Amino acid sequence: MEQFNLLLIEYDNHHSCYTKLSQRWPDVSVTVANNENEALIALLYTRFQLILLDTVLAEEEVISLVNSASGLNCKAPVIVMLEAHESHLKARYEVLQVVGCWLKPINVDAIEQFIRRQKNTNSLAEPEYIQILLDKTQNNKNLAIVIFKKLFIELPQQIHDIDIALQQQHYKVALEITHKLHGSVGFCGFSDMQQQAYALENCLLHKDYQTVIGHFDTLKTAIVSFVAKKNAILNTLI
Repeated sequence: MEQFNLLLIEYDNHHSCYTKLSQRWPDVSVTVANNENEALIALLYTRFQLILLDTVLAEEEVISLVNSASGLNCKAPVIVMLEAHESHLKARYEVLQVVGCWLKPINVDAIEQFIRRQKNTNSLAEPEYIQILLDKTQNNKNLAIVIFKKLFIELPQQIHDIDIALQQQHYKVALEITHKLHGSVGFCGFSDMQQQAYALENCLLHKDYQTVIGHFDTLKTAIVSFVAKKNAILNTLI
């Protein structure tokens, strides 16, 4: 089950209806940004599959945020929530890279349907891994190949070592290895694995051992899925 990252830009901090998404969809992670700086930081460090802009802003502020979101997270569709009296702005915003403008009150079921469609089409694929790393290496293919080969060797070994450490209840060792793994995938910008590694590391750090195995299994699945793409990725680059 791959993580689906949703960014909610909502300055009023009344996002109770959106928490239903995480409750109904355990693999949907909702990040809330309460101001423009928080939104930009989130966009810099996380690859989102959907961005919801639900706040009362001046037209130029909305345009600025949408442009920033499109530039930093070009794969993520943006949906702008509008009050009834703002409906005249719909045509203006949809000229931008905005998938839709929805009128309030918010229909959570509609958002769920949209997420369902996105989940079927936006899983991280070989070309996305390649492009993310090429962006990181400034299109240095040779360096990208070296990094990919290193990851294909190290990540399975680290998962194996974490598994052994957890079986033996050596949680400190498991935390140290998870921290290294998290750093590697985070440096590369692979948000699917990064999110899962963060969840496991955070769980171990706070000694929440009852949920450790579930987080480990999710991370292991993400790593296995990534390694399964080894030949396709390397054949494309070489």
